[in-house]
Amino acid sequence: MYRYDTIDADTELFGVVADPVAHSLSPAIHNACFADLGMNRVYLPLLVQGSEPEFERFLDNILARPWLIFGVSA
Repeated sequence: MYRYDTIDADTELFGVVADPVAHSLSPAIHNACFADLGMNRVYLPLLVQGSEPEFERFLDNILARPWLIFGVSA
């Protein structure tokens, strides 16, 4: 599903943020679409545990590194 063998320095990362996140169908759906369209992207499940302060800290870390993750959904 994650096409590990195609990930390189140019791969754009996206993800769904949740707790729990393992049940989400988003990675399967998005990664199938990315593959069908030949896009160098991967959509990951991102487990963020805790309450609002932990979520805010996660977002702050993502925003501080705009080159790391191109987009998230919750």
